[in-house]
Amino acid sequence: MIHFRAIKRSLAPDTSMADYISNLPARYNNSKAERIAAYLTHQFSSECCKSHPDYKVEMNIESRSEDGDVVLYSYDKSCCDTFTQRLSEIIAKSKELFP
Repeated sequence: MIHFRAIKRSLAPDTSMADYISNLPARYNNSKAERIAAYLTHQFSSECCKSHPDYKVEMNIESRSEDGDVVLYSYDKSCCDTFTQRLSEIIAKSKELFP
């Protein structure tokens, strides 16, 4: 299972992706990282490794204004290479959706 966690480094609200924001609860409007975490939790939180169904991976999504609002992804060590590949696919897809 994947647990997504947002780390907010900037208190300034990010006003991009207005259409997406309007479909989220107000508590997710605070930062880009929180909005991405909400989206990924909705889409992928039930994903788990077929060989290791009880293994939990925590993925951190971080928004830092000093880096030009770059969102960084990091995650705990995965249970196996197959699930690592799946995590890489999720990250790649989300980076396309939220540049």
